[in-house]
Amino acid sequence: MKFDKIIVVGSSRLLKHCALECNRYLPTDAIENAHVPDNKALQRALSDIPFHKLNKNDTMDYIDRSDGRILVFSALNTYLFPRYIVNKKNITIVNFHPALLPKYPGRNSEAWAIYEGGNETGITWHYIDENVDNGFIILQHKVSIEKTDTAASLFSKLMEEGEKSFSAVLSQVLNDTVVKIPLNTDPADIKLSRDVPNNGLFDVNWDIDQASRFLRCMDFGVCPQFPAPCIIVNNTTYTWKRYSIDDIRNENIGIYIRNDNIIINYESGTIVLKKISYCDNGG
Repeated sequence: MKFDKIIVVGSSRLLKHCALECNRYLPTDAIENAHVPDNKALQRALSDIPFHKLNKNDTMDYIDRSDGRILVFSALNTYLFPRYIVNKKNITIVNFHPALLPKYPGRNSEAWAIYEGGNETGITWHYIDENVDNGFIILQHKVSIEKTDTAASLFSKLMEEGEKSFSAVLSQVLNDTVVKIPLNTDPADIKLSRDVPNNGLFDVNWDIDQASRFLRCMDFGVCPQFPAPCIIVNNTTYTWKRYSIDDIRNENIGIYIRNDNIIINYESGTIVLKKISYCDNGG
């Protein structure tokens, strides 16, 4: 299909990168998700492109009312496209997902990839159909998960890979050279925003590897996606501001509370939960 216009819907650096790249080839509009904090730098970068900040209903109305053959890129977009938009014959939608679908569909996929202990994840560009994170695959690239990666650092690596791969995706879609590979995402595997690893509770019976994965998967830096995690020690529930993990071997294995820290000594290392306070999320 030849297209008359491109609409990029989403947020952050990926929205900017995709919109600027698309505008080199076709008239392009950018729509930022309404719930995202205002980003003046993004708006300045897209000053030569029609830019809108819209809620879900207004976004779908905008796409629905657009004339001609429309190509939509969903780039860090949290809005699900309703069936009437997906099934319109003049609209084609391509989505970016920060995982190697069909693994880790749904929300916070970078966190789940760390929590489940894999050594790699990746990104998927795919056509959208009526189901969540489903459709035909256009392109996938792998990204390694390091032992020190947090949800925040892994997310950043996935965004970088999304940017690097986008020109190839755009070229294939515009030139109709995509080799379509079907996705068969199981709806039962889809994570919702309310799903949290181990319900947000640090298990004192974990080994240090699993405990480390939990801490790192919950760590989104300055943009938390999960409620504050908790730990139960001596029948009291705590949360923490920061943590550290080291591999210094210990003889005094156990859990200790010192000042405002919880120190967890494993044979192969130590975890320190720092600046603890009483937790309102569990216990």
